[in-house]
Amino acid sequence: MALFDLRRELHSRGPPVNLNKSVSTNKHTLHFDGRFVSKSDQYQLESYGLYTPNPVLEGLSISHKNKLIWSARLSDSLWAWFVYGRKLLVWNAENNKENKTNSCFELGLPACEVAHQAALVWVFEPEIGKSSSHSCCIAVSPEGLIRFWRDVYDEVEYFEYNTDLMGKECEFLYQVDSSRYILLTTTADLVMVTINIYTVRPQISSKILIESTGWLGNISMNISSLVFGSTGQQIDPKIICGCVLKSSSDYTERIYIVTTNGTTLTKWNVSKPNNEKQLFEVNLANSLQEKFSSMMFNSVSTGDMGMEIIDMKPTNNRSEEVIVLVHTKPNQDYNYYILATIQIQDRMCPITSLHVLNNDENFYLNESTPQLLITDQQAFILSKHYVLVVTFEPFKTDVIGVDCDLKFGGGSVVNNYAMFFTQSHCSTVVTKITNLEYNFNESRSVLQSPDLNQSIAITAGVESGSNETRLKSAFLQFVSRKIDNCRALV
Repeated sequence: MALFDLRRELHSRGPPVNLNKSVSTNKHTLHFDGRFVSKSDQYQLESYGLYTPNPVLEGLSISHKNKLIWSARLSDSLWAWFVYGRKLLVWNAENNKENKTNSCFELGLPACEVAHQAALVWVFEPEIGKSSSHSCCIAVSPEGLIRFWRDVYDEVEYFEYNTDLMGKECEFLYQVDSSRYILLTTTADLVMVTINIYTVRPQISSKILIESTGWLGNISMNISSLVFGSTGQQIDPKIICGCVLKSSSDYTERIYIVTTNGTTLTKWNVSKPNNEKQLFEVNLANSLQEKFSSMMFNSVSTGDMGMEIIDMKPTNNRSEEVIVLVHTKPNQDYNYYILATIQIQDRMCPITSLHVLNNDENFYLNESTPQLLITDQQAFILSKHYVLVVTFEPFKTDVIGVDCDLKFGGGSVVNNYAMFFTQSHCSTVVTKITNLEYNFNESRSVLQSPDLNQSIAITAGVESGSNETRLKSAFLQFVSRKIDNCRALV
């Protein structure tokens, strides 16, 4: 078996193409280097950034050699983190465009019997003017021990806090606002964590918002099994997922926490600190089954069909609406993945749309529990080796990863782009192929909308050039769909 050499894999991609692109936001800029990774009919996966820190490359090689579990994420402020074993590597992905030696900070994680994961880490930048730190990091062990770094540049100074979860395991960490975070446990409990970083010593506190109804029942079941022996097959554990949903009305922003346990959806209002309130809890099984049966023209009996929500994300229109990824519990008769859009203003939770993936699409998702990402135009379903891109209007799908061997370690949405971390190419981004008949450097796509100010700068840049230079520049702008820039050059 050939050894996995990550540096060789990265070097084999060759030098970057000359058409580097960037997308500016209010605070950060996304840089795309144009290296081709994978291509489907309408989308492509290209590498992001020019320089991946050496400790990350070494960590990936060590994880592959020793078969360690690893995962990675990217925040909306372009801070990235990579977790393997008890090591947490943090770096700024935005800086790697300009600095050939990109700083990487190695933060130690506490000892734990369960593998650490990137889903329990968050890196954020404090509010400008309130703190002198570059970026803060909160990491939670699966057993509930919090480590907080006021500044990742000071790797040795951290503060610890024990949430005392009494044996429960943490599954996800979500940021609510600049000082509050939600921990979601494997028993569907919500733990609100508050961190005040603007004091001499950061103040950390936590409180459980809800006690799962099944926790004491599980203890009694285990005790009964010890005393009387097993009484039969136990119920399979349900998949837990959640999201933070923000909506605006009457110039007021409201913050909600939405969680699912199997097909049971719970909604909390956490807009006001120390005044969190559960709004409702509803089981969506019947409505999902009815909608699914209608979609399949009543050709499938849903009486004995078990359904489970395996991931959920809010839509990007700032309304009280979520998209859920549903899986029918696999058996010899049924194995479907379903995407459903649900309005959650009240406990009625009407399903406004439902789409069933076909057998070919299901094949790419069956190897692991998929992760759902949502942008303004598409939904992305991430499995272990593939990314399924879904467009809703009209509904169609595309698969990334068929033409190569990829292993994904996590995904995030940054500036409305789906970004993924792969074992062989590190940070990658999905972009749309805007002109299928034009194939420039195999994988260039348009990442900027036409900008009149930019067209003025382009015109000035070629003003003194020849007609041939002007025509070449205009052609590149035309194939990039930047019509205003093209007209300015012509």
